[in-house]
Amino acid sequence: MPHKRPEPDDRAVGGLLSPRVLAEMGAFDGFPGVPPGYNVAGDWSQTYRIWGNSGRFRFQNKDMGYLKIDRTKDAGGLRFAVEHLIVNADGIENTMRAEIVCRDDELASPVKWRLETQFTDTSRCVRPELSLSLEGALEDGHVFETCGGRRRRLDVRPPFAADWCLVDVVQRCRGRRMEFTLLEGLTKVKAGHWIDRMEPELADRLAAEGMRPLCVYQIGHGILPRQYWLDAADRAVLILSNAVMYVLDDGAQQKTEDLVVGLIKGGVHYEY
Repeated sequence: MPHKRPEPDDRAVGGLLSPRVLAEMGAFDGFPGVPPGYNVAGDWSQTYRIWGNSGRFRFQNKDMGYLKIDRTKDAGGLRFAVEHLIVNADGIENTMRAEIVCRDDELASPVKWRLETQFTDTSRCVRPELSLSLEGALEDGHVFETCGGRRRRLDVRPPFAADWCLVDVVQRCRGRRMEFTLLEGLTKVKAGHWIDRMEPELADRLAAEGMRPLCVYQIGHGILPRQYWLDAADRAVLILSNAVMYVLDDGAQQKTEDLVVGLIKGGVHYEY
């Protein structure tokens, strides 16, 4: 009798996404151990695997790339090196790299930054016509960016924070409410944002499931609500925004490389 291929679990999730539900969906099976001497207020490096879900348990959910954030602290403030890679159809890659200098304050307020973005085709060659480079800085209380020889002023109302640096902010705030203007991707200004601790009812339910009940919400104009789930070391191990999740994973870069190679060779089917 021929072997029957098992049907995918296409049940709709139909409820609140939590670490327990995401583990059941196959998003992760654990997190990296805490590095010796780890301190959220010190120097650290964290890599996240980007995972997308279709709203169903085991159907058309997939890895999509990675986000790597390196944080260092010196006399000049905080410095962040960011690499964000998204895999598109057929193995086409979009990579953004940023260097951000911030004040050593509760919002890691950006002072100056540089962003480069590029696309790599299925031959693993960079397409220069699609590349972009910009620089930004806070000058006399105003934010200016220069790109392609053109300089523009951004309408940013202080205090403001960059989305990639919010991982650091959330890890240090311990659920304290803060309001700010968001600089998304270092290019888009989105007003009226805040972070706050989760609702007590949800925290109680998670505690009953044996999970650490510390989750920080981010809400504001122009984005879907975002959740940051922290472990006992105050690391953001899960970052969830609707259908996209960032899961702390030391092997994320290699998994992304394997995905790209599989897509280019045709051995991996990438469904949308």
